[in-house]
Amino acid sequence: IFTKCSNIRLVSLQVCAPLCSLISVAEAIDMAMDIGADVISISIGYYEHAVSADDLYLLLSIMRRAQLQGIVIVSSAGNEQRSSANRYPCWYGGPNAICVAALSDSEDYKLAWFSNYDDRVDIAAFSENIYAGTNGLGDDAYVSGTSFS
Repeated sequence: IFTKCSNIRLVSLQVCAPLCSLISVAEAIDMAMDIGADVISISIGYYEHAVSADDLYLLLSIMRRAQLQGIVIVSSAGNEQRSSANRYPCWYGGPNAICVAALSDSEDYKLAWFSNYDDRVDIAAFSENIYAGTNGLGDDAYVSGTSFS
């Protein structure tokens, strides 16, 4: 069934060109709020110990503001095969936050070998060997990662 929804807008904001600075992420979240986004999907992450306290405060402040506006924030759990503790934005939580882990492509619905995990992970989706079109040689390209969850 295909339904046309005239009130849905999809906007892609690139923040990693070439580096993924927290300031760029905060600016993109701010821009998404300004244009009226209802859902913001973020497929990058930062560990608390790897960023400055000021940058982390900036990210948490902008996420708090988005949540106060009722915006749902969906983020990837990460691909480091470890706890997602202190990995933001996933670890932020909140009433409108969804942190997504990766499932393997097997029939047993197990967590993918690379996926992060922890209490803040809300849901998992298939994210292993996802068809991504063709590569530069014209061959089928498959990718894996929580960004595809």
